[in-house]
Amino acid sequence: MVQFVRTTKPTGFKAIIPGRQDPWEALFLRDGQVAKINLERLISAGRLLDAYDKQLAGIPEPFVTYSDAAFEVRGTTGARRTIFIDEDKCLDWEWGVAARYQGPIIDLPDFGRHIPDGFRSGLDAVMGLPDDSTMLFKGSQCAIIEWGANGGCTYKGALVDMPKWSWLNVPSDMRADFDHAVMIKSPDQSQEETLFIKGDKDGYSTLAGPLTFTVT
Repeated sequence: MVQFVRTTKPTGFKAIIPGRQDPWEALFLRDGQVAKINLERLISAGRLLDAYDKQLAGIPEPFVTYSDAAFEVRGTTGARRTIFIDEDKCLDWEWGVAARYQGPIIDLPDFGRHIPDGFRSGLDAVMGLPDDSTMLFKGSQCAIIEWGANGGCTYKGALVDMPKWSWLNVPSDMRADFDHAVMIKSPDQSQEETLFIKGDKDGYSTLAGPLTFTVT
């Protein structure tokens, strides 16, 4: 069985689906249930299919109950899309509309064929980036995928060596093997931050900014 994203998550939940609220909030997904949280508290808990006025209603199994990960496609067209991953399959879901694609992730239009060798199975986490690209994490390595017919893999290498997306002062024990990674944007932030979760530790850092990496 090929697992695009590893299934063992000591955090107890499988995916983080960022909301588009200001201040930031997100859905933490496990077994078809979600906990909606912001940076301060638990807001609510319930079924994934009921979240955000049922904009996710209609998502089929196995992606409701058995998703291994999920990430946002941060396009500029106004449509909101989330990719749900189960084993080597994925679902491209447009919120409040319907599925745009369901099938092998390597065949996902504008994305799958750009996945480089070494990143087609056993990933730790997947995260949407502000410029509409997607970041794949595996051990201490990462790859950045630019979507589109003319897209491709724009970086493949060590997480700490990326020329464009970089995190400052990352401690040695938070440079690899993340369980989750997701972007955060709140009104008091001049730019987005990244929340990394690894076991019982979490850390956040500004992308290419002046703040240090903070672990809690």
